[in-house]
Amino acid sequence: MKYFKPDLLARCRSLDDDVAEAAAAEWEQAITDYRARIKAIRLRLPTGARRLFANFSLHDAKLLAILSGKRSPRFTLLVRLEGTPSQPGDVLELDYLIVAGEHGGIAFRKHHQLSKKDVPGAAWILYDEFDLNEERAFFTHSLLLTDGREMEIRFHHLQIRRLKKEVILSPIEIPEQERTWPLVET
Repeated sequence: MKYFKPDLLARCRSLDDDVAEAAAAEWEQAITDYRARIKAIRLRLPTGARRLFANFSLHDAKLLAILSGKRSPRFTLLVRLEGTPSQPGDVLELDYLIVAGEHGGIAFRKHHQLSKKDVPGAAWILYDEFDLNEERAFFTHSLLLTDGREMEIRFHHLQIRRLKKEVILSPIEIPEQERTWPLVET
């Protein structure tokens, strides 16, 4: 993350008012700087990235699945946008054509100051950033997750799709009270 840095977010959450207030001012500057960067590169971003940025917010979206093949240049995320208990958010499929070679792929970093140990196996997106690596001519999409991981996806193309059908999660991800299935009569 270049703008919404994990250490800055951790300082914003500080119990020390002086630290939190100073960090809040830095956060506002980060928002301004990021908006200026997006304005500068917006027309060069792939259509899918522009569509995602213009129409959806990944803030507080739940990461449902990461799909990738060892030999495939595709990398797919399934995310559920923030919703309400009575109206769950839409599920989006983000399908990236990732960059090959030593500077490509996906990088994961762990930020221990943001790590939450109380939600095993679940992660929500705190913030995300798009950027352009002008030297190497590819794009990046960085996602900061509630479990302290940062995922940086280096890609050439992004296709987004709103899934119309219900997504069934593995039993591990389904809350205990929802693990029952209706009986089917034969």
